[in-house]
Amino acid sequence: MKRRSLIILFLLVTLPPLILAGWFFWRSMIKPPEKQLQRYTVVPVSAERLVLCRGVLQSAIEVPVTIRTRGRITQMLSQGSAVKKGELILQVDDSSAREEIENQETDLQNTELNVERLNAQYELVDFQESKNVSLRQAQHEHALLEEAEELAIPDERARRLMAIEEELAELDVADAQDTYNREKRLFDKEYISFSALEPYARTLENAKAALEEVRIKNELERKGITDERRVELRKGLERAKANLDRVSMKRQRRLADISGQIEAEKRRLEEIRHRIARAQSEIDRANVYADNDGVFKIRTYRDWRSGGQTREYSVGEERHPGDVVADVIDPSRMKVKLVVHEADYHELQDGMTVEISLPAYPGHVFTGKLRQLGAIGRDRNRVDPTSEGGRDSEIAMFNAEIDMDSDGRNFHPGMSAIIKIRVHSPRERLLIPRSAIVRLDDGRNAVRLVGEAEPKVVNSQYFNDLYVEIPAGLQAGDEILLSYPLPVDDDGGAVAKP
Repeated sequence: MKRRSLIILFLLVTLPPLILAGWFFWRSMIKPPEKQLQRYTVVPVSAERLVLCRGVLQSAIEVPVTIRTRGRITQMLSQGSAVKKGELILQVDDSSAREEIENQETDLQNTELNVERLNAQYELVDFQESKNVSLRQAQHEHALLEEAEELAIPDERARRLMAIEEELAELDVADAQDTYNREKRLFDKEYISFSALEPYARTLENAKAALEEVRIKNELERKGITDERRVELRKGLERAKANLDRVSMKRQRRLADISGQIEAEKRRLEEIRHRIARAQSEIDRANVYADNDGVFKIRTYRDWRSGGQTREYSVGEERHPGDVVADVIDPSRMKVKLVVHEADYHELQDGMTVEISLPAYPGHVFTGKLRQLGAIGRDRNRVDPTSEGGRDSEIAMFNAEIDMDSDGRNFHPGMSAIIKIRVHSPRERLLIPRSAIVRLDDGRNAVRLVGEAEPKVVNSQYFNDLYVEIPAGLQAGDEILLSYPLPVDDDGGAVAKP
């Protein structure tokens, strides 16, 4: 009994402190006390709206050095070499092209001899076959004349037609004679003059002449041939025509065959000459000369055969036409390539003046003009070269360029630059650290006021990477809690003050 009482007494003494300690630990885990968070007093600050970003210097004038023929690089200027216009800057091995020319020239000579031989053969065949055609042509013409001569003898029907034609001519003479006699009597009685009688006399003479012509023609056509002779003449003419067509087709066929061989050899000549010209063009393109003065800058590439290492193009590598292995740049005319955050994009305009600071030139500020502000954004993880990939960040970045005033200095491409763009002039603003913003479940922004249990919804605008502007929702003197304290410098002051 005594032992049981001691156990109960021990539990009564030890359990309450343990329960109290556990409760305090649980409260500290789910909601940190306000005294453990940094407080921030909202005060108006005179600040100007600045856009700060980083960029990389590039030459404003970059003339690409392009490989124009396939082969291995045998000669190339070293990185950073000074270049004069017209200077040899790169050379590609052209031994294969020269060997190709030697082989094609031998084929060219053999093909030209074949063309000459075929042309001579064409002339010989043309002469021989033309003689045969001429002979058959003469035989055909002879058969035509023979048939025409013998067919000139008329048949019975033709004779009747000739008799009718002669009778008609005689009737014409009789009519002309009667008319003439009638008019002659009038002339004899002196009713008409001689000039009026003369046309009738000429008509009578013409009718008699026509009758005489008809009689002579009919006399010549009264001869005739038999049907058997007619058939024989026709067969002879057909044989002569068939022989003429046969030798003509034979001539055309033989000449066409030789012409086809000649055309094939000529096409082969054209192909060979084209190969020679192409090889000569490759020899001419093997040497690359500078188009302008500047500095020779060798490009880099990913060598996937060695695990994706970045390498510079070098002598001994085999390249293909169209490969760009270097650039000739003007170091006195530079531009700055940068990307702009989507929160700053609508604040910027083409032509805005910017300030450029280069770590290589401490204390000196260069000026420039914002140009080529891109209109299409890309995800930050796809633009940032330090990104490790993975999912998209859902934050868009926009490309931009800056025309830089070099003040007569020569720069090296690849230098880093810090760009400062003044968007709005200084004025009173309510600025709070970004760490004070709490994102609610409905997407609105809020802050935690000191002493308030529920977050207070506010209107916020992006100001810079550390601070946001509060147009409405807070007043000067309000105290808010920060999710994490502001970074401090060596003297204990907050860095990146608005």
